[in-house]
Amino acid sequence: MITAQQAADILGMSVRLKNLRASDPEPRESPLAVLFRKMAAAKQLAREKLKKQKAKAAAKKKKLEAADRKEKRRPLVAHHAGKRRAAKIQRTPAWADQEAIRAMYEKAKAMTESTGIVHHVDHEIPLQGRRVSGLHVENNLCVIPAADNIRKYNHYEVES
Repeated sequence: MITAQQAADILGMSVRLKNLRASDPEPRESPLAVLFRKMAAAKQLAREKLKKQKAKAAAKKKKLEAADRKEKRRPLVAHHAGKRRAAKIQRTPAWADQEAIRAMYEKAKAMTESTGIVHHVDHEIPLQGRRVSGLHVENNLCVIPAADNIRKYNHYEVES
């Protein structure tokens, strides 16, 4: 009778005995198990690649939508800007000191550069208020932080 070890030697294969020693290497995976493991890894990589592609496409779509919204608003923004320029021109009297007005805008720029906080030139009495409309003159201008100016918008409290 031939032992298992003798059969393995005849066939040119090594057979693992049940009583493996601790120093023996781990048993090898079967070729089918290796194939399944590689297929699972490839499938996972494909999923990750698809996820990245979807995220990239969504970001591109969002950017295009934002550009489209901006483009659709362009006529409205141009209308409001033109209206503001016209109001500013109409509310600038001939006697206004243009040098003093220009100095206020330069002061706002200098304050922005020195502090790092954006400053605007504000009309204390708004040019297009609901109840009152101020003039574009040096006495109606002041330099304030942009956040305060935006928060104020064109509101002015009229004393009753």
